[in-house]
Amino acid sequence: MAKNSWIDSQASALTSPLNQLIYASRLLGQESDLVLHGGGNTSVKTQAANLFGEQQDVLYVKGSGRDLATIDESGFSPLALEPLRRLLKVSKLSDADMTDEFRKNLLNGRAPTPSVEALMHAFLPHRFIFHTHADAILCITNQPDGEARAKTVFGSRMIIVPYKMPGFELAKTCFDLAQEYASAEGLILLKHGIVTFGENAKQAYSRMIEMVQLAEEYNFSRAAAKKTSSPPRAEAAQKAAWMKAIRACYLKHSFPCILAIEDSEASLRFLRRPDLSEVSQQGPLTSDHVIRTKRVPLLVDTTQVRDLENHVQSCLNRYEQDYKNYLQRNRSGRIGPIDAWPRIWLLPNIGMITAGATAKDANVARDIYIHTASVIEIAQGMGSYQSLDERDVFDVESWAPQQAKLEQRAKPGSLIGKVCIITGGVSGIGLATAQTFLSEGACVFILDIQQSKFAQAQEKLTPLCHFGNFASFLQCDVTDRVGVKKILESIISEVGGIDIAVINAGIFTPSSLVENISDEHWQQSLSVNLTGSFNVAAETIHWMKEQGYGGDIVFIASKNVPAPGKEAAAYSVSKAGQTQLARICALEAGGHGVRVNILHPHLIFDTGVWTDEVIAKRAKAYGMSPEQYKRNNLLKTELCSHDVAKAALALVNGSFSKTTGAQIPVDGGSDRTL
Repeated sequence: MAKNSWIDSQASALTSPLNQLIYASRLLGQESDLVLHGGGNTSVKTQAANLFGEQQDVLYVKGSGRDLATIDESGFSPLALEPLRRLLKVSKLSDADMTDEFRKNLLNGRAPTPSVEALMHAFLPHRFIFHTHADAILCITNQPDGEARAKTVFGSRMIIVPYKMPGFELAKTCFDLAQEYASAEGLILLKHGIVTFGENAKQAYSRMIEMVQLAEEYNFSRAAAKKTSSPPRAEAAQKAAWMKAIRACYLKHSFPCILAIEDSEASLRFLRRPDLSEVSQQGPLTSDHVIRTKRVPLLVDTTQVRDLENHVQSCLNRYEQDYKNYLQRNRSGRIGPIDAWPRIWLLPNIGMITAGATAKDANVARDIYIHTASVIEIAQGMGSYQSLDERDVFDVESWAPQQAKLEQRAKPGSLIGKVCIITGGVSGIGLATAQTFLSEGACVFILDIQQSKFAQAQEKLTPLCHFGNFASFLQCDVTDRVGVKKILESIISEVGGIDIAVINAGIFTPSSLVENISDEHWQQSLSVNLTGSFNVAAETIHWMKEQGYGGDIVFIASKNVPAPGKEAAAYSVSKAGQTQLARICALEAGGHGVRVNILHPHLIFDTGVWTDEVIAKRAKAYGMSPEQYKRNNLLKTELCSHDVAKAALALVNGSFSKTTGAQIPVDGGSDRTL
């Protein structure tokens, strides 16, 4: 149920209208039943001084695609109000002219592009205006008799507005009706959402919550709850197989993507509906969703599948042709960058699988369809769910202002859409590699045994998750092959594949002459550095072969392989074995498009291995001071973990796409290895 979260003591401290707008907007944005991922819009009309000290009427309206849950002042577009209101006098306004008017009347060149609903906010006379796509409202309006139901629920308090495409025509219609019904508290936009007005932020917000509560009460009283048994969840291996097959299909057709899966009890119950093939193909809750979800999901028969890969490809081909037919039926000479790839797969007994260019895109599609399924359930329970006509959906899907929302993302990095695992990733070279890969757009899974360091590493990685990517931490003992296998299977089940593996986990046992090495230290070094590398490489190559589109594996070995040092036999021997393993992996996996390359770092002093005590001891062994030892290379330079990370990036970002089996030093140059 919608809850009024307004707190007078907090709001009263906000003296400016814009700050009051921000406060109310965040309250609305925190409720996923009201708005999702950049949906909805809010505004306030106020006055502000220009450079000459003159007061002018200003409309602050949410910037297109900005998230109400976290919005601040920079997320609103200040527009000169009077020039926009003068547009009421024109009979027609093209999309291009509307966009030009927005740009011409922006009072801050750094502000975001205004919401496509900006004209509605400008034309309506009310001071504060809030617009959401509340689920409870859509349960009522997305029915064949939605208008009659809305009148029953809201009476004369709300104006019922027939569906019109967002923009100039809708804005003029809302203005005309608001003039006719001046005492109304807001608008019900059929198959679109709800708008509430107020002379202050609290009034507009409280009206929004009250109207949604009325809708919820109406829905609850009429939608019969059906008691059903809890549906069984698919096994991890089964989910992983479907995720792998679906992502492989996308990648084989040069459509990089990350997948997400939703298999909650409620979702699985929805997927078991006997009328699923009918209700799931009706269309989106609101046309705003179509750029994230496409018009309809792909419904897949999951029974008696003998050849999963071919079955998935066949389903994809069918969807693509159906979608191209839909585009052709409605294009009417328009040419737009609309692809025909599904974003949502409905797999009874498995779950809802969503696809996106980034993890964020996949999660947005998933969240939207979770709410779509919920609304369909309620609407069907009290009537019949009915979406917009496909032409109306197409008009919004192909609408330039909507497509522009998808282009507002930060410039993609070289690893966008890639999934990477990094062993030993909570510190040193592993952490630096995670930071570098995240900065380039990869989704990174950190596999490390040191769970106590996860939170500290997360703090360093979170600020870099800005391409729709993420950093996830999984406790893993690389010496346990069964455990490694289960973790990789869980990753496949979560996102659909693994594109890059950086095998970095390792230990450096205490320095010692050969005759003094303990059995414990010898076995420990072999177990982690060699057997651990073997376990991760073997399981990763297995999955990469299964995926069928190749991948990259980078072994972090050591300069001690070509040039071993004194008192480091356990480390040097294990790293030499690791390097030989990598070379054989390159031989065996190359035919499957899997590149395997090796980095040999040396003297990377910002790792946990190199304490001041260790540096001093190693320097003494070579007859050097600690400072001389740190720069003991041909370039006379000191190296750090990020130098290794940059080399790893070059190996996986396409720069060395035709290289495998290479051994590359990252050591500043050494006369011992030249």
